[in-house]
Amino acid sequence: MPSTLLNEGRRKLISISLLCLAVVPLMFVSVATVANSPVSLKQATEIAQKTFGGQVLKAEEDEASGDKVYHIRIVNEGRVRDVQIKASTGEIIAP
Repeated sequence: MPSTLLNEGRRKLISISLLCLAVVPLMFVSVATVANSPVSLKQATEIAQKTFGGQVLKAEEDEASGDKVYHIRIVNEGRVRDVQIKASTGEIIAP
């Protein structure tokens, strides 16, 4: 009887392991796809707010060196900050 329970436990462990091996690579593909998709102006303002806090005063789209860039103006505790975010990646290129 104990060996039967042990074998059943091993089968469950193997099944779970195989499932994890199948699912984990799919998670990375999804993250890579999202990372390479263009960022909207709304998403850029959210990135700037999460990074620096404060309130968005102004947000506009521009083009610099052939790349689309978002200019976000934020005020936080009386300090105004201009943030530039690359539209293709969501990367902050100038705080």
